[in-house]
Amino acid sequence: MWETYKIFLNDTKEHILFDQQLSGLKFKDFKTAKLVCAVLTSTLGNLFLEIVGRSQLGQGSLQLATIDLHSLPCLIIAEEKIIEKIFKVFEKLCERKILTIYEEIGASSPEGVSLNKVKPDRRELDKIIMGEILGLTEEEQLEVYRAVVDLVRSRLERAKSVQKKKVKELNVDDLVDSVLKELEEVHGIKAKEFPEEYIGRCEYKVVEVPKGSEVEVGYDLRGPYVRIDNEKVRCSSIYEARFIGYAVLAGKTKIMVPKDENILKKAVEERRKFLEEARMKIEEFINETITDKKLREDVKFKAFKKLGM
Repeated sequence: MWETYKIFLNDTKEHILFDQQLSGLKFKDFKTAKLVCAVLTSTLGNLFLEIVGRSQLGQGSLQLATIDLHSLPCLIIAEEKIIEKIFKVFEKLCERKILTIYEEIGASSPEGVSLNKVKPDRRELDKIIMGEILGLTEEEQLEVYRAVVDLVRSRLERAKSVQKKKVKELNVDDLVDSVLKELEEVHGIKAKEFPEEYIGRCEYKVVEVPKGSEVEVGYDLRGPYVRIDNEKVRCSSIYEARFIGYAVLAGKTKIMVPKDENILKKAVEERRKFLEEARMKIEEFINETITDKKLREDVKFKAFKKLGM
C-alpha cells in the first residue's frame, strides 16, 4: 500500500491465490469476513494497518507481511443492529472507487483536517465505528484522521528523501541488520559464533586453513576433504570436513576442531539446521519487504554471508 488503503472482500466461492504481495484472512463465515473488511476499510482500520505494517524496507510503501496479520487489531461487534447499520453504509461505500487517504479525508496535512471535508460515506462509516461503538468524541475522531494523514505523509516523504540519493548510497548494511533483527525477534533464530558457541569446553585440535569464499566438501580416492577456493584440505572424516567448511564460511582460518567425534557430529548437525532455517526465513522476509530486485539480492547476499552461508 502507498497512499490508498484497499481491502478486498471475496464474495464468491472461488479460491484466491495469495503470494508475497497479497496476504489474506480466512473466516468461518462470510458475515464475519464482511464485518472485518468494513472495519479495516474505515479510517480507524486504516490507522491499524499503518501502525502494524512495515515501511522501513519498502521504499515508501506499506508492507503487510503474513506474520503482521497476527497482531492486527480489530473490533469485536456483537450487536446485530449495529452490524446491519455498518453493512448498509459499507455496501454503499463499496459502490465507488476507494481514493487516496488524502482524498478520502479531504486533507493532505494534519492541520487541514476537518470533519466536514471527509467523504460523506466514509464519515458515515467512521461515525458508527469511532463514535457509536468506541464512544470517541468528535475531537478524538479528528485526532484519528490527523494521525493517519500524518503517518502516511511522513512515510512517503521519508521515502522521497531516500530516493533522491543514488542507489549506491543506500545503506545495505542497515537493511541487513534489520533482516537479522527480524530473524531473531520474530522467529527466535539467533546467530551463534561458529564453532566456539557450538562446541563449548572440550578437547580440540587447531587446524589452520587458507582464507576463502568458496567451500566444497567431498570424497576422492584419498578420502574426505574440504576444498577452499582451489586448495584441498584433507580431513579425518566427512564430519570434520563439514565442520571446517562451516568455520571457513564463518570467516575462520584457525579452527578449533573437537577431538570427540560425537561433539563434532552434533555441532555439524546443529549448524546445518540453523543455516537451513535461517536461509528460508531470510528469503521469505526479504521477498516480502524489499521491492527492488537488485537491492533485494544485495541484502540477501550480505545477510547470508554475515551468517556464514
